[in-house]
Amino acid sequence: KGRGVRLIDEQPRSGAHKTRIAFLHPAATGGVLMELVEDSSA
Repeated sequence: KGRGVRLIDEQPRSGAHKTRIAFLHPAATGGVLMELVEDSSA
């Protein structure tokens, strides 16, 4: 967000295995929906 990339959600979601996930908006990535995953051990 700080670099001008549009996110689908304002806050990360809970993902599988205690990870946090966020999605980049397809308009910001050339039409591709991208998922970011933060490892739970991080």
